[in-house]
Amino acid sequence: MYLDYQGRFYVQDLKTDLEPTFINIEDSKILILSKKKFSEAQGIVSQLREDIIRHIEKEKFFRNSLVALENTADEPYIVRIMKKYSQIMKVGPMACVAGAVSQILGERLFNYDDIIVENGGDIFLYKKGAVSIRVYTDDEVFKDRLLISIGDIKEPIGIATSSATIGPSLSFGRTSATIVISNNCALSDAAATRIANEVRTSKDLKRVLDKYKRIIYDFDIPITGVLCVIDSNMAAFGKIKVSFG
Repeated sequence: MYLDYQGRFYVQDLKTDLEPTFINIEDSKILILSKKKFSEAQGIVSQLREDIIRHIEKEKFFRNSLVALENTADEPYIVRIMKKYSQIMKVGPMACVAGAVSQILGERLFNYDDIIVENGGDIFLYKKGAVSIRVYTDDEVFKDRLLISIGDIKEPIGIATSSATIGPSLSFGRTSATIVISNNCALSDAAATRIANEVRTSKDLKRVLDKYKRIIYDFDIPITGVLCVIDSNMAAFGKIKVSFG
């Protein structure tokens, strides 16, 4: 698993002078890049996983629900976060589990030094200065070539990707990649799932992205940008710059 992480092009691009910390707990494969190693990170992730597993035992629908669920009494913090953003984006709570883990782990380690927490493509990120993010997609035209540039970051951001063609996550759409950038990784994860679900052909791109541009504006949802790739077509909106690198 460690060699697999080190061989990924996006890890090579991002590493620079930051120290890697690897976490491998069952299906949680997390990479942290930071100025120092975090020995406490493994324990934080273990506790978050335990909180989710115990909650699933109490709320049977939580694991497999495809719709947002109401809050119940005495929920762990991570469950509240998952429900909060799944309710905003109208998806099941597990749609943002990876983003929630990245977000909470990042928050607990964050000290205003550069840090990247990467959990299966869902990223908590803080880096001084402008940031460029390389988009991984299996699309024959855009494969490994897309760069998303973001202006100076004042506070941590959350980046999440939904794909119908890469990885094990459930998607009802067909995008090679739907990337969402916001102020919270769990929100980005839930939004990427919701938007990707509605893009089944390249003809859907304009309609779906226009729809969510209006929703984000009308409801003041703190999403910075969205990018979708399907069938060698691309569409994007927000405060991001997309280029070929």
